[in-house]
Amino acid sequence: MKFTTSSITSISTSILLLFTTLTNALDLDINSFDSIYAASRLVASGLMDYYWGTKPGGTIGMFTNPYYWWEAGGAWGTMIDYWYYMQNDTYADVIYESLLYQTGDDYNYMPLNQTTTEGNDDQVFWGIAAMQAAERNFTNPPDKKQQWLYLAQGVFNTMAWRWDDDTCNGGLRWQIFRWNAGYDYKNSVSNIGLFHMGARLARYTGNDSYVDWSEKVYDWLNDTGLVSEGKDWWFVYDGTGVETNCTQISKLQWTYNVGLMISGCAYFCLSTFWKL
Repeated sequence: MKFTTSSITSISTSILLLFTTLTNALDLDINSFDSIYAASRLVASGLMDYYWGTKPGGTIGMFTNPYYWWEAGGAWGTMIDYWYYMQNDTYADVIYESLLYQTGDDYNYMPLNQTTTEGNDDQVFWGIAAMQAAERNFTNPPDKKQQWLYLAQGVFNTMAWRWDDDTCNGGLRWQIFRWNAGYDYKNSVSNIGLFHMGARLARYTGNDSYVDWSEKVYDWLNDTGLVSEGKDWWFVYDGTGVETNCTQISKLQWTYNVGLMISGCAYFCLSTFWKL
């Protein structure tokens, strides 16, 4: 891979955004690949200190308490980018093992150890990790049902199947199962996650059905007011409840909602406008 100044800056920016709590401890020159490599290696090593999946009492793919299952999915996505951009195979085997161990019997990241509490937003972070593995050409498993694109599509398909037209004219609920608190809440991150996955799958596969789904989800977010388009500012709010038919918006804001939305829009542009 040939690194340009812009690509080095992009990589270093990603490191800073993902690991802001550690940046004060890093000696980083964003114009030097060697500096970026050393800093990211330190961060990756620190992250893996919290991985106890291969230790007694640990679960493959999971990090120590208090880190949740969805956060593990996000961590493995980060480690795939580290493997790809830094061309460092140190953790390749454990990434591979972890992504496969948590797929579940139906190959859609609904493992039995999580399904009683798993939400749509939890599932999508593992789907994004699988999508990253496909995009980065990470070593594919020999079993077709376990290959990264198949797994990403499995996540997308199960989430799209849960689209709820019976309330609020559409949208995904936060929780998958009605016995979990939050089932009556339609949160942005679940829906933005579906939009984001659809946009990336559209770009990767060229299948316009994913474009259609991305447009559908985006329009619902906009029409509901969870994404607020202003003249100078755009806001992404937390969610809304079905008891008010999604007419009352919780205006809490989270950076990961904004990040998923911005990156999803970028992938959407790549999958549509660049075809013209």
